Amino acid sequence: MSADRAPLQLLPPAADGPAAGPEAVPDRAPPTAVERRMNVALPPPAARRSVAPQARRLFVSAWVIGCLLIDPAVLLAPATRDGSMVLLVVVGLIVMAPSGVGLGCVLLIDRSRASLHAALGAGALLAIAAALVPAAHRIGVETYFAAHQVELDALAAGIRAVYDREPAGDQRVVDRFGVRLREAGVTRVERMSAGLLFVSTSGGTLLLYADGAGTLDDICRRPTLRAMGGRWYAVDCPERNVWVE
Repeated sequence: MSADRAPLQLLPPAADGPAAGPEAVPDRAPPTAVERRMNVALPPPAARRSVAPQARRLFVSAWVIGCLLIDPAVLLAPATRDGSMVLLVVVGLIVMAPSGVGLGCVLLIDRSRASLHAALGAGALLAIAAALVPAAHRIGVETYFAAHQVELDALAAGIRAVYDREPAGDQRVVDRFGVRLREAGVTRVERMSAGLLFVSTSGGTLLLYADGAGTLDDICRRPTLRAMGGRWYAVDCPERNVWVE
């Protein structure tokens, strides 16, 4: 066979020749079966990764603001007639609920370590705020009582005088002191053997005006008392749903 008709032979590239370029990488993953069926085109992964941090920061900021409002709202509830609690419920529905759902969606879509840390941090912040609620409520009640003790003393003395004149003077108490009771944040007054029990609108707080010689058995089962000043005691009933008739 002549040299001009000899088959071509592929020679290896020279060592000093140009290196082969990298393979082309598609800018997005191939469409899934659901995408092909619904003809839905999602943005490329790079675009999703750029949006996730912005959404995560927005949701985390809203969540932090909501958590920081919980304890101050409980603290101010006795003074604001639970107005701050109503505001807190509105903020929770408008701010915290959407931000919590948003953080969960970002975690499911992004699946990054930063999104996981943000979700765990949000849960820890809510747990801390919830753990401080009892202390905030106690401080709020004691602060409010200290600011209005003189008014409450006069109110309790007037109610006791009505009961001394008329043993069955419940309606007289409501008619005569109803406005003052509402202004003091008291929903009702109950006469006990140990004194007068005032039920506050602030979370159903129980205040005992101890001017009687009886026991606490007719208040609730196994109550505990905390001195508030003068004849006043805060009553804590572990079994508040089990009242002694």
